[in-house]
Amino acid sequence: MYLKIISKLDGFRRAGIAHSLEEKVYEKKRFTKEQIEKLKAEPMLIVREVRNKQNEDVVVKEEKAPAMKEEKEPVEKNK
Repeated sequence: MYLKIISKLDGFRRAGIAHSLEEKVYEKKRFTKEQIEKLKAEPMLIVREVRNKQNEDVVVKEEKAPAMKEEKEPVEKNK
């Protein structure tokens, strides 16, 4: 298994790697479970798990950071 990683900011660092704007492929075993979780949760990175290093179409799982919820302040009613 492999991780394909693209950074939204050239040189952005995570898991001890300066990621680039171009897709880079890493063997999944290169990272710890904790590092993989952090990579997938990082909004500055696009991380895809693939079975095969060469085949772009064999996507196992694509991770995106969860959307941030907009918090609204409660509205006070006039008495």
